[in-house]
Formats: sequence, structure tokens, C-alpha cells
Amino acid sequence: SIAPSSISYNTLVNAWSKSSDPEAAEKAEAVLEEMITKWKAGDEDLKPDAVTFSTLMDFYARSTDPSATIRAQELFDMMEELDVHRNVYAYSAIQNVYARSNMPDAPERTVEILQSMINLDKGGDFLAKPNVVNYNAVLNALSRTSRADCCDKAEQLLHKMELPVEEGGYDVEPDRLSYALATLSAARSPNISKAADMSEAILERMETRAQQERKRREAISSAAPPLV
Repeated sequence: SIAPSSISYNTLVNAWSKSSDPEAAEKAEAVLEEMITKWKAGDEDLKPDAVTFSTLMDFYARSTDPSATIRAQELFDMMEELDVHRNVYAYSAIQNVYARSNMPDAPERTVEILQSMINLDKGGDFLAKPNVVNYNAVLNALSRTSRADCCDKAEQLLHKMELPVEEGGYDVEPDRLSYALATLSAARSPNISKAADMSEAILERMETRAQQERKRREAISSAAPPLV
């Protein structure tokens, strides 16, 4: 059969989400509505999935429409209503929406989502297991929020990303973007003196970690059996 499936419709949603058409949001939403209508009418192949919703939420994350954040949250909630299993990409998408929203409580929103993922993963929902992208979303929100406490929270989060799990750290390792966002958060602190000191300290930690990783790779390479 060449009948369109959810993959076909998701491709169309993706195309509209990247379009500069002023009516792109309405047209992408119309595709979603068509999928839901046909699915409810009995076409199981057209049930929207996590890709459908993640694509739409990513679109709203880039939107300048004042109602974009509200609509993205509605879509995220709709996934549960339609029994669409949320995966790490859906959680990343809604985190990104809040991180870019300029809302005063954006960091708290992204942390709540991250904590929800951690709890779900512990409960056996491995599709919700957070990765470095989800932690970076929190750092991104902190770096975009000009509150005095944001640089401290960013530094604390980065520290727990650096710590091994057995020492109370998170089950993830920071990447280059993690350090860049933490540094940016420090640089935007209202306390100029503190901003400079913290930024420099984060850079030094990044250099130290890079050296440690280099030594670890060299140790692994030297321990490998020779090629025959």
C-alpha cells in the first residue's frame, strides 16, 4: 500500500515548521488535526507520535508569538490525553520552549521537567532517561535569566554533572556546551566581580577535565591489544 502513514504526515509537519510562511503555525497545526481526525476515524497508521509533537514544540520554541509557550505546553499535555508516549526528544522540546521563553521562572520550569524525567527513568520508563541535552536545557534557561541566583545554580548543576554517580552526581557527563552555558550564566551575573571569578574558575575546570579525558583515552589506547 502507498497510503500515507504518520511518517508521511510528520514530514509535512516538519516542512511547515521550517517554513517562513506567516501561516506556517496554522498549517502545521492543521496537519496535526487531520492526523488526529483520521486516527480517531479508524486509521491507526495516522496516530500522531512523539515526533509529531516534538517537531511542533520545536517550532514554537523558535517562534516570537507571545502565545507560543502556552500552545507548546498544550501540545505537551495533549500527548498524555492521546496516550502518546513521551520520549527524551519530547521532553527536550518542551524544555527548549521554556528556556527560550524569557519567562522569569524559565529555569524552574526546565528543572521540573528534568526532575520528572529522572523520576520516570527510576520508575522504569527508559525512554524518559535524560541525557546531556536535557541538563544543558536547564543551563541554557539559567544563562538567559538575569537573576542574581542563576549563576550559582548553573555552577551547582555543572558540578553535579561533573561528579560521579557514586559521589552524588548525575548520570551524565558535561560537554563543551555545558561549560559554555555555565560560563555565560556567570558572565551575566549582576555581580561583576563574582562573574569574572566564576567564569575563570569554570574555564579552569573545563581545561582540567579535558586533560583528564585525554589521559583516560591514552590509557585505554595503550591497553588495547596490538593489531595483527
